[in-house]
Amino acid sequence: MEKEYKISVLYKIVYGIFITIIFGFAVFLTSEGLKKHHSTSNYISGVLAFVIGAVWTLYLKMKRVIIAEDAVEVISLFGSCKVYADGIKGFRVMDKLLIIYLINGERKKLRIYGPQLMDKSEEMIAQLSNLCPDLDTVEYQQEMGLILNDNALGYSENERNEKLESAKRKALIFNIGGGVLFVGCFFRNYGFIVCLMTFFYPLIGIFLIISGKGLIKFFTKNNSPLPSVYVGMYIPSMVLLIVTIIDYHIINHSDVWVPFLLISSVLIIVISIKGITKKGGAAQFVILLVIALFYGYGSTLMINCGFDQSAPQIFDATVVDKYKTKDVPYVKISDWGSYKESGEIKILNSFYEQVQIGSTIKVNSKRGGLNIPWYYIPQ
Repeated sequence: MEKEYKISVLYKIVYGIFITIIFGFAVFLTSEGLKKHHSTSNYISGVLAFVIGAVWTLYLKMKRVIIAEDAVEVISLFGSCKVYADGIKGFRVMDKLLIIYLINGERKKLRIYGPQLMDKSEEMIAQLSNLCPDLDTVEYQQEMGLILNDNALGYSENERNEKLESAKRKALIFNIGGGVLFVGCFFRNYGFIVCLMTFFYPLIGIFLIISGKGLIKFFTKNNSPLPSVYVGMYIPSMVLLIVTIIDYHIINHSDVWVPFLLISSVLIIVISIKGITKKGGAAQFVILLVIALFYGYGSTLMINCGFDQSAPQIFDATVVDKYKTKDVPYVKISDWGSYKESGEIKILNSFYEQVQIGSTIKVNSKRGGLNIPWYYIPQ
């Protein structure tokens, strides 16, 4: 039985409002062109607006998907394409896109943009699954079958399934905890505690990957039964980077490069060995690189400054300026000791009220846990 699916009435109304605004804008530009003695720019803009509105209208009117017992046909403003079931490998539903993969022919894929815009979109996808397999479902079932038949995960299928569910719960709790640590950005008076928590939290993610016996991965696609922990690692790494850069002031940033790159490289190697999946694609490596760089730089500052137990050298500096950025107080100080550049330092609100421009304050300089000199203002 052949069924036709068009853009839903709701979306036609929503888009119709935008199209009406575009046509109104086109009329306005054209009339302005007449008032300004045939202004070329207004005429061109008006014509373009009319064209956009007309194309959009035709798109809404012509777009449809027809699914028969042995074929699927996609009709749009730019033509139509009909393929038969024996030439279809399967389909995938992605975010705002449905892709039908073809077996033979010049065309490898048939794309349906905005499947969620179609009337009865869920019925359309169900109808399509009767014609050809949902590749995401197939891959999920295949991967699930490998897990449930892996003797290393338990003696029975129930035991293996329980371990998978346990891994999912651990990953979920870890990711939620990582999201909660984002709040640390707003507790600026507890900088060291925030740095300490965000320094160790990504390491917990690595521990979960290593101890998960392959059931917990760094990054997985939506169609995978395996859980991932990249969210719980990304947010704390980002917070660690932000807070350490604000709180710890390095005298010579070129000294940071070696430990920064070393820590980032170790993180990439460990996760690549234990947490990367073949089906994760390039996205997992991009995310891993970002997290490694965030964590590598932030942890370098934390190890060097946060854990530094060396005795400080005390210098005098003059307050050149003081100000607040988004309610965060800062002071700008003159050069001090051998450091010949003025610096901007975040301070506590209570200290901000006490210090005056032109006054002298103390600056403490320390050797650094990684022998990278840094400084701070005691408050």
